[in-house]
Amino acid sequence: MQHHRRTHDPKLETPLPLFRMLIDHSNDAIFVIDPQTFRVLDVNETACQRLQYDREELVHFPTTKFSQLPQDFSQQQHVERLHQQGGFMLEVHHRCKDGTTFPVEVSTSLITQEGREYIISVARDLRERKRTEANLKLFRQLINQSNDAIFVVDPTTGNFLDVNTTACTRLQYTQEELLQMRVEDISTAPGQPTWEERSQLIKAHGAIVVENYHRRKDGVCFPVEVNASWIAQEESEYFVAVARDITERKEAERITQTYISEIESQKQQLNQSLMEKQMLLKEIHHRVKNNLQFVASLLNLQTQVVQGGPAYELFREAEGRIASMTLIHEQLYQSDQWRDVPMAKYLETLANNLFLAHGVSSRRIGLELDIEDIEVGIDTAIPCGLIVNEVVVNSLKYAFPEDQPGTIFIFFKQQADEGLFLQVGDTGIGLPSELDIDEIPSLGLKLIRMFTEQLDGDWEIDRYQGTCYTIRFRPLSYKQRI
Repeated sequence: MQHHRRTHDPKLETPLPLFRMLIDHSNDAIFVIDPQTFRVLDVNETACQRLQYDREELVHFPTTKFSQLPQDFSQQQHVERLHQQGGFMLEVHHRCKDGTTFPVEVSTSLITQEGREYIISVARDLRERKRTEANLKLFRQLINQSNDAIFVVDPTTGNFLDVNTTACTRLQYTQEELLQMRVEDISTAPGQPTWEERSQLIKAHGAIVVENYHRRKDGVCFPVEVNASWIAQEESEYFVAVARDITERKEAERITQTYISEIESQKQQLNQSLMEKQMLLKEIHHRVKNNLQFVASLLNLQTQVVQGGPAYELFREAEGRIASMTLIHEQLYQSDQWRDVPMAKYLETLANNLFLAHGVSSRRIGLELDIEDIEVGIDTAIPCGLIVNEVVVNSLKYAFPEDQPGTIFIFFKQQADEGLFLQVGDTGIGLPSELDIDEIPSLGLKLIRMFTEQLDGDWEIDRYQGTCYTIRFRPLSYKQRI
């Protein structure tokens, strides 16, 4: 019988120091354990660092010093299982020298060397994995407790890869049922694109937000707002769709739209009513103006009968006062305003009409106007106009005798305290200084005083270099008539 001697190839032999270095640099703690006594026979450097012991301290340590087997799993059962299976894995906790513990996953195997058995335990630190698992568990709980339905979808097929509890509750399916379904099984929007078209759209934009309808297991559909995002992780792609039930929002929008429509309808009715009232007010101003003109015409006819004398002047003055009131109603009728009178236009027109009615040339008697563009109510405008009428007529008749030249001025301004300031006068001969104003039996002065009281204002007369009437008052608020 011929024996074949095995040749020795030094290139295939691994030096023991190198092997030892590889063992010591492993990321896992490695223990060689006596299966009879469960004492440590050898350890690598990682085990020493992790447990905070020197190698000399760990060697001959009983494993119970740093590793606790499950209560229902004895050392004898451990060895028997190793004999039956050759190796297995379990999770235990290792205890460091300072008393702290940490979870490990131990891969245990039984080897025989030169007729002697050894247990080889490779312990992997699970702290990072446990933290990750805890974070994932927390994340999963948060996802499941979300008020929105969340779906993880296969971009290619549209199949659901994962769903949260809210999705199951809202759609009335179990998780197992949904994981056998596709997006198109629950999405019911009319005229919706195919899954391929939607998939391309999400990839093109990275994320989209659309409104859709989802159908529950019982066939009832409800509106949702879906925020779909494309996620690429390593070599895998996913779509994550977050669907929010917008039933209440849609109902609120419907109610709001109904409310807006009602408001618009009421607004149109109010505008129509306002237009009708404005037209009615214009017609009232027009008729008042016509009636005043009719009265003025009657007075004019009467002056033709009287022909001179005190009565003639009285009729002419009354006719002028009516004309000043007529002018207000005429301007309100012609403007877009139905209550406020633009004083600049009104007082300028009134003064020019008075000059024209008395046949006074502006080359002899000048007219100086400084009137701010202020609008006041008709209750304020009429007394102001009548005061200006009385003063200007009196100035035209008496201030410039024997064709004496001069100026009549009208100032109307708003003061800092929001009060109004009316000043009317002339540069004529003025009133004698010895004359007592309160004792003058003039109807014009009585009217000025009466109209000032009607404005709830104060008045004064300046007789220096002519005559100047100053009235200070505040705009009257509109008073409802009974």
